[in-house]
Amino acid sequence: MKDWTVAYMRWAKRFPQVRYNLAQSGMPALDVLAEGLIDEQPNFLGSPAEHNVDRYPRLQAAIAAWTGARPEGVLTGLGTSGINLLALRAMVEAGDRVLVETPVYEPLRKLPELLGCLVQRIPRDAFSTESLPLDRLRDEARKGAKAAVLSNLYNPGGNRLSEAELSGLVEIIEETGLQVLMDEVYMPFCPAGQRELSFLKHPGIATTLSLTKAWGLNTLRAGILLSQDADFVSRADRINDLVNVVAPFVTENAMRQVIEEPERLDAILDPVRPRMEANWQRLSSWADHTGLGRLSLRSAGLCCQFEVRGRPDLADTCRRLEEEHSLLVVDGAFFEAPGSLRIGLGAPEADFAEALELLGAELGRLVP
Repeated sequence: MKDWTVAYMRWAKRFPQVRYNLAQSGMPALDVLAEGLIDEQPNFLGSPAEHNVDRYPRLQAAIAAWTGARPEGVLTGLGTSGINLLALRAMVEAGDRVLVETPVYEPLRKLPELLGCLVQRIPRDAFSTESLPLDRLRDEARKGAKAAVLSNLYNPGGNRLSEAELSGLVEIIEETGLQVLMDEVYMPFCPAGQRELSFLKHPGIATTLSLTKAWGLNTLRAGILLSQDADFVSRADRINDLVNVVAPFVTENAMRQVIEEPERLDAILDPVRPRMEANWQRLSSWADHTGLGRLSLRSAGLCCQFEVRGRPDLADTCRRLEEEHSLLVVDGAFFEAPGSLRIGLGAPEADFAEALELLGAELGRLVP
């Protein structure tokens, strides 16, 4: 039997408490009640009959108003991974050829494999102003690829697809019928005016989101699928009847309350943006000064990729940083990018500066 272990998730789930955390890929977890994000405490222990029959339509309407979708183009699921599974299964059948970016967030590669699809890799370059190879994507779509799985902002690089890249992608979709699943959990980190979700560009693009990465609402397990194609969303919903059936009522109730007043979400993220950008500037200066490697052309977001000069194996370095310096950072090998690190930018500025000093000393052992 095939081993479906997701190595990154096995590692991430054992996150220890450390002094310097450069591995965090999302906002710290928040208590929705303590933070005043919801007003009504849902009776999740009572009978489902006690809940309003319009609870899910109200949630769909709130998400639609927030994202620019139509209510019939909205589906929710258990986290982004759960909604990605439903969306991809509504796109493809076993045996279909699916294009998946590389380097990649590991679950995005393994989901189509789990569904019995033939996975073909599309290289993305986090160090280029144009990270998506449109010519390669077009060629493979012309040869019969059914779907593509991409991320925007790109994970691990933090690159946002340009308007030219999105326009080129739409042209490919219209020419070939390629369907695109776009994981956009990091898009809310973009500045105002640069957060338009890809599903609005074409019915052939489906966007998935969550309330976890940008807002720390991990406990809700709130995944969201958005599409202009209501029939596609309906297919995904019917597949959900085999998987989750219905979402926890507490999740639906809390999601609706938070999303109906999106200024509550802004209040969580806006104060953190200056810290992320300050840490990014510090990291950029550190990379230039030390000459230890190069940084991805991050557009926004909590994460970026740092490729160490010479691309040495970093497993022992990451282990030593954790054990000897209480510093956690992600080995790029988890993302099919050996010799690089994914660095989180959310730490307090003073801690981030100290962590870079420790990181530089360890990497200096590897890079002449």
